Amino acid sequence: MSSPMFASERALVTGSASSIGRAIAIHLAREGAEVVLADIDAARNGETLTAITASGGRAAVVTVDLSKPEGHTRLIDALGTAPLHMFVHSASPPRDEK
Repeated sequence: MSSPMFASERALVTGSASSIGRAIAIHLAREGAEVVLADIDAARNGETLTAITASGGRAAVVTVDLSKPEGHTRLIDALGTAPLHMFVHSASPPRDEK
């Protein structure tokens, strides 16, 4: 078996509670990354955390609303000083596309 592609790396994934963000977060963790899960939906983001940790992955959760002016500063504060190697921005407000 080969070693994980992202062992010892840290990734931030916004929009990690559902859809593409969730899938990317789970895959990065499966490949060895420690994943910081950032989303407005605490319950569903907790489900993503459970999926990652149940399979032996490492993750942390930050509940944050990035549509608010203070959202990004709260997220930066929560990240702390540990290096960040990847950033996946998958968060987006609901849109009514016609």
